[in-house]
Amino acid sequence: MRTPFTPEVATYAEQGFPELTTEEWFGFYAPARPPANVVANANAAINAALSDKSVIDSLAVMGLAAHGSTPAEMDKSQKEENIRWGPLVKKVGFTAES
Repeated sequence: MRTPFTPEVATYAEQGFPELTTEEWFGFYAPARPPANVVANANAAINAALSDKSVIDSLAVMGLAAHGSTPAEMDKSQKEENIRWGPLVKKVGFTAES
């Protein structure tokens, strides 16, 4: 999908590289096993903020598009990213201390 910030720039797939994808995202994390109500309240507050016009506009200045999700969607995304990138991270020997 083309970015709304530079819609004239073709995507990798449009340029013949459908397997080359990348996406920048930010997530919020809590210590292990927080109470469900804490997660639900934090998620609701974050999604409310991400739908606020001033937040959307402030992120857009930096080329970012606001998009919220659910804890379940974040969990699924993290698992998919680990499957996709885990082998490469291990192959190159990257660590948090690198």
